[in-house]
Amino acid sequence: MKRLLSYLSLMAVTMFLIPCLTVEFGGDGGMAICFLLFYAFNPILAAFVGVYAGMNMKNTWYYPVIFAVCFLLGVWVAFISTEIMFTVYSITYLIIGWVVMLITFGIRKLLGK
Repeated sequence: MKRLLSYLSLMAVTMFLIPCLTVEFGGDGGMAICFLLFYAFNPILAAFVGVYAGMNMKNTWYYPVIFAVCFLLGVWVAFISTEIMFTVYSITYLIIGWVVMLITFGIRKLLGK
């Protein structure tokens, strides 16, 4: 339970605070920061969440779902919530997380861990 709470707090800070700070203080570079978040930082973070979830898939399969939902809620708070592309990004991050989770699980099972 302690790990779940620490995971949720880290996701809340990452997925809520960074987009809100980008909107508030980004200025002219705000769009560049958003591109880096949406196309580089968030997919890499989704892959890391998938690796972590794949280590104990029986108990942590829902971590990529939490990541995708936190992303969606964070951008809805920071930006216009009617933009459909945020949902597409969220689904993409969910797929990335689940694919990496299954790959990690398969590698661990193949190695016998």
